[in-house]
Amino acid sequence: MTKPNGPINFLNLFIMGQVYFQLLALLIAPLFAFSSSAIILATAWGFCTGTDFSPLPRAGTLITGVAFLYVLVEEVWDLTTNVSAEIEANFSFFDADNDTEAQPALERYRAVASWSMKTHRVFVRLLEATLIICGTILSAVGDLIALWISRALGIQ
Repeated sequence: MTKPNGPINFLNLFIMGQVYFQLLALLIAPLFAFSSSAIILATAWGFCTGTDFSPLPRAGTLITGVAFLYVLVEEVWDLTTNVSAEIEANFSFFDADNDTEAQPALERYRAVASWSMKTHRVFVRLLEATLIICGTILSAVGDLIALWISRALGIQ
């Protein structure tokens, strides 16, 4: 019994395995910033009492700081572009562009890499704006908003 596509080409497996690292570079920094902000907010909410919501402005300040560090990391490291460049360097090291069997895998990888680099800027700016706006609102009036919400819900 013969396979219609021939034996497994390990270069194709290598190329398609690189999609994981490209998507990881796209998601790792935003996931870290979002999860650390959620942990900060949950911790501050845990220290709130029925009438004292003073930890929320501190949480807002910390979330704004996380947003600043997130922007700094994204601008300095630019993970998605750097990872893509390193992966392309690996492809040239293995001479993948001259291997005819590797062309479909290269095209698929480059489509994913192109998509991730296009969506990366939008994703970064959206998360950056969300963290800065939420942090600023919490810093300014977090205790007042929480008091109003607790009165409206009858939590006091």
